[in-house]
Amino acid sequence: MSTGKNSLIEKYSFINMVNAWNENQDIIQDYLRNKENYADFNMNYPQNQYNSNSQNVQNDKKVLGMAIGIFVFIFLLMLVVFIFAVYLLIVNWKKLPDWAKAVGLISLFFFPLVTIIVVYVSKEERRER
Repeated sequence: MSTGKNSLIEKYSFINMVNAWNENQDIIQDYLRNKENYADFNMNYPQNQYNSNSQNVQNDKKVLGMAIGIFVFIFLLMLVVFIFAVYLLIVNWKKLPDWAKAVGLISLFFFPLVTIIVVYVSKEERRER
């Protein structure tokens, strides 16, 4: 893994979040189905037998360095932003200049928020002309 700002950008891009979701789907599904059983299940491991607080046990499993619940929340938030960015790009496609189309498509799969910003900024530029 590289160091610096690029590692954070690569680690939390939309594509990596989807890959992490797919790779850890069994852990995430167990967490979402029944949180109480998930905590009890982890209590059976030897390293956790002396830990009486079952809520701390849920933090043992991490996805991309985040607790599972936080990862699920951020993933769903990114998914909503992605769908909204796709919608904006499709609706405004004919109104966008070529540079905005290219930047919008490329940034869509890494950081959809950039696509939303590009669509609104380029739409305003087009309107002023």
